[in-house]
Amino acid sequence: MAAPKIEWGPGFVNTWLFPGKVDNPLPRPELNGITTESEAGNRDWTEWRADDHEIEIIVRMVPRLNNGSVTGYSTPNVGVYHALAWLAKGGNQARYYPDSALGSFHLVEAIGLVPKDVVSREPGGARYRIGPIRLRDVNGTAFSEY
Repeated sequence: MAAPKIEWGPGFVNTWLFPGKVDNPLPRPELNGITTESEAGNRDWTEWRADDHEIEIIVRMVPRLNNGSVTGYSTPNVGVYHALAWLAKGGNQARYYPDSALGSFHLVEAIGLVPKDVVSREPGGARYRIGPIRLRDVNGTAFSEY
């Protein structure tokens, strides 16, 4: 399995190529439900699964600038910093490829992303750790790759 990538920006013209596999991806369907109470005081719980699915990812060992085919954090105009800013704006969507060598992708939007809260330095300070980032598939497709 090749490293994941995210295509982002107007018309998905920019690409964030990950340095390797994501760290401990956590896919999960979003759960919703209601509690109802009858006149006699009996409670009933109804649960259903929503159509939208989410995944939480961590990207490790991101270089400061582009390094070969890996996208750097501070690369001008197209770096990871700019990708995070794009994803953080409400309504912006991106294509998430769990395996960049394959053509299948999830059309995603970020959930509650605050870029400054998800960026930290790896031990040694030369590379960045990005995450956790929560992504939601806007078409309701499950993240079955993990």
